[in-house]
Amino acid sequence: MKSSINRIRRELADIAIGLDGSISQFYWGDLNEAMNQDTLLYPLMCSYFSNPSLRKVQTQMQLTIILTDLLYKDKSNLESIESDLFQTCRSIFNVLERSKRWQTLGRVDSCSVQKFQDS
Repeated sequence: MKSSINRIRRELADIAIGLDGSISQFYWGDLNEAMNQDTLLYPLMCSYFSNPSLRKVQTQMQLTIILTDLLYKDKSNLESIESDLFQTCRSIFNVLERSKRWQTLGRVDSCSVQKFQDS
């Protein structure tokens, strides 16, 4: 691992801030913990790492980034949310994969996107 977890956290917070208003708040930790906060601003970016693997000369980890927004009860804004959040996912991946700052933190190999809806 080329960098500390704290630096990765700060860099992700910087990405969230730098997405031109696509993200209103960044939270480091599990989404359930974030949901227990008194006030949340949406769209929310929540991130944490899991499943670290220590090797002789490298550390591998899975970085989870969750983007969430408020869905109206009648779901009339669902298509807009899906479109906006998917584009934000692409923007974040592009920064992680191409940014010289992130190349000094470590290598980003791939990204998977999973859609979920909590009613």
